Amino acid sequence: MHALLMKGRWAYICLAAVAALALLLSACGGGEEQEDEHDEMAMPAGNGATAEAHGGGHDDTEAGVVHPKPAGATEVRVSLAEWTVQASVSSVASGDIYFLVDNLGPEHPHELVIIRTDLAADALPVIEDGSVPEDAVEIVGEIEEFAPATSASGVFHLEPATYALICNVVEETGNMESHYHEGMRMVLIVE
Repeated sequence: MHALLMKGRWAYICLAAVAALALLLSACGGGEEQEDEHDEMAMPAGNGATAEAHGGGHDDTEAGVVHPKPAGATEVRVSLAEWTVQASVSSVASGDIYFLVDNLGPEHPHELVIIRTDLAADALPVIEDGSVPEDAVEIVGEIEEFAPATSASGVFHLEPATYALICNVVEETGNMESHYHEGMRMVLIVE
């Protein structure tokens, strides 16, 4: 009788394990159809997704990192996309500025370089590849290159002056493609 009870319990445990495994597999999906559908969905900014998840072709570019806005900092939201830089404001009071930057892509990694300058944003010095030589301008802050469909942030203390906000990424796509040269630049006035 004891052996019969043990066999019954063992069968029950095995049946429960098989049922749990089946439930787990059905919840995970894993079919190609579901993955393809997921790749086509728009991912919200700041989600930490990588370019690889979106088929962006820049698999080695990491997702942006967003840190909380410090107390007392003024927020400026910036959108980077092929081939524009757009800020939520054209001027801001001096002090600590929290830049919250969205890479709208849709295909390329971008960065935000903040340059203090008296020149127009489209008149910065450039070198042969179309980029702005960073040792020839006054860079006051930079959010490093990050993947499309992600966001990044940085806090920089800006004194009253005129600043150029640019993407200075250069990609080799058969020839050199300078994001600055393609039009990724704008002026921000700090008062």
